[in-house]
Amino acid sequence: MGDASVLDAVLAPLYAAVLEPERLSEFSAALCTATRSQVGAVMAHDPGRGGGRLDLLVGADPVHMAAYEREYAAENPWMHSGQHLMVPGGMMDSDAVLPRSRLKRTRYYNEYLREFQVEQSLALCARADAQDVVVATLCRSGGIAYDDAELALVRRVTPHWANAWAILSRLGWLERRMQTLEAAVDASPLAMMMLDGRAYALRINAAAVRLLSAGAVIRLDHGRPD
Repeated sequence: MGDASVLDAVLAPLYAAVLEPERLSEFSAALCTATRSQVGAVMAHDPGRGGGRLDLLVGADPVHMAAYEREYAAENPWMHSGQHLMVPGGMMDSDAVLPRSRLKRTRYYNEYLREFQVEQSLALCARADAQDVVVATLCRSGGIAYDDAELALVRRVTPHWANAWAILSRLGWLERRMQTLEAAVDASPLAMMMLDGRAYALRINAAAVRLLSAGAVIRLDHGRPD
């Protein structure tokens, strides 16, 4: 499978999750497959209090979500050591911020990660502010580190992840005030167009219609951007 095909296989469920949030697990699983990772997750950490939560976990028993939130989130040494790299669209490689020799001396490793045989993680940052640091993570066992091609793929995916998360968060806020997510898209002041894999417009909200009617550069030709 070529690089473009691999990227498409990861991004398709990610952007589908904008309207179907439950498909984030497909995105995480696709990214795990593309990078030979055994565990994937979406995490949120409170930089002020040091706690955190697992919003999604693939490749491991969901019971570990509760254990992480209850006992280990505040001790995550990768989050502490890589805090300076946590910016939206940024990526952290755990091996670059914390030697494995130090990791293996922590309770976090010996009581939590060791059960999954995890020694390395990549964190793709979607949000970083005083309230939350939100990351999609990939984890793999010891031995072979992520290679250059895998790291390059993750770097290409990270800004898309940050973009999709920002849209999803905004729509989630609107959805709480609307009956359906479709209505939230229509009510958004942001011009939004949902395209299928062939670049045909599936949905165009009112703000986008006004923009197009005003002579915006992006125009539609038989339902496709031109």
